[in-house]
This record gives sequence, C-alpha cells and structure tokens, in this order.
Amino acid sequence: MIGKVVTILKELRHAEAGTSASELARVLNMPGQTVHRLLKELGEGGLVWQDSVTKRWSLGPILIGLGEMARKQVSLIALTHPYLESLTNETRETTILTVREGNYGVYVDIIESPQRIRLVEYVGARWPLHVGCSRRAILAFLGEDEITEFAEIHCQNESQRKQLISECHDIRERGYAISLGEVTPDSFGVAAPIVYGNVPVASIMAGGPKERMGGNELDYFGELVRRIANEVSSTFAGSK
Repeated sequence: MIGKVVTILKELRHAEAGTSASELARVLNMPGQTVHRLLKELGEGGLVWQDSVTKRWSLGPILIGLGEMARKQVSLIALTHPYLESLTNETRETTILTVREGNYGVYVDIIESPQRIRLVEYVGARWPLHVGCSRRAILAFLGEDEITEFAEIHCQNESQRKQLISECHDIRERGYAISLGEVTPDSFGVAAPIVYGNVPVASIMAGGPKERMGGNELDYFGELVRRIANEVSSTFAGSK
C-alpha cells in the first residue's frame, strides 16, 4: 500500500497542471477504484488536493512544509557531521545527532567510538522525547506548555508527570541531559540541544560504556557536549 502511495505522489510531482484520477490509474496501471480511494485518503491528510473546478489532482501544500523540513535536516546533518567527528576524536566515545520528529527523536547521524568496547546504535532509531538523554535534551528546552502537554500524554500518573517536568527543569538549568543505562544497559550518555530560532530542533550526544564514567568525567563530557551544541546552534542559525 505504501508503495502505491509513493508511486502516486511521484507521478503527481510531474503533473504541473494536475491530473485526473482516471489518467493516474491508466498511467500507473492501477485499478481506478484504488486510485480514487488513495487520492481521497491523501487529500484528507493534506498531501494532495483536488481543484474544485477542473477536478484534477495535484500535490498538496503540506508537502511544501515537509520538503522545507527535510531540506533543513539534510543541511543540519552535513553541518554537524564534522563536529561529531571532532567530538569522537576528543572523547573516543560514540557521538550521535538526534533530530526532533514531533513527540519523538530520531537518530540521523552516528560516529562510532574507535574503541573495541563501545556504544553501538543505528541510524533511524526512534523513541519518545522522554526516553534517553539525546531526546530529553530536546524536550527540556521546549516551552513549559509543550512540556506539560507531553508529560500528560506520555506519563502514566501524576507522580511521573511531576518527575519528568522537574527533570526537564534540571536539564535546562544544567545545560545538558544525562542517561545511565536507560536505553542501552551498562551505558552512559550526555546530550545538549541544538537550537534554531529559540526552538530545540536536535541534540548532540556522546556515550559509551558506563564503566568508563567515573570521577569528574560526567561533568567534563557534559560541558564539552554543551559547548559544541552551542557552536552548532550558532553556525546553523548563521547559515540560514
């Protein structure tokens, strides 16, 4: 089903004056009833729209916003990659770029530690914003109303909601989030947000085996990641 949707959207991309459902069905060799149903569902989601006069279908305006967001994410990945490499070289730990996707955070770039025992993650991993330091670093710098709304949706009871909101305040005051064995057992992570227009859009994280964290290393990693995330924020803002 997803393949058919993608095929329809790709075909509409080339139809500058729009096209009819019957034409789409003929060109794509799909049953007309299937094309009509998919166009209706895509239209309800704003991905396509139908001219009320000509009845021809075109790509929807929501795709403009999605395309702009995709462009920004690609630009951010390219901009941040050298910073991740530098951070991994300095700390010898795995570094990760996470971008916000609604109430979730997604890993989009990873530089693995050169050490034999290391934190191993994969691009595309997606978790709610309260799970793990790389995502909480984003959540904590949202507006108070957004944090409260998120907590109401994702926390099971009032005690958990208060705890999450309090932790977000601590992260914001400290400047970075901490995770110890939360997502990956026996691991640590520290992360700080990348901010664009006063809005957290991503985060940079450094992480590795928990056994390598002792003494003042946590503060060292936290301040280092925070400084680099601030540099990326400034550079990203200046590149727009």
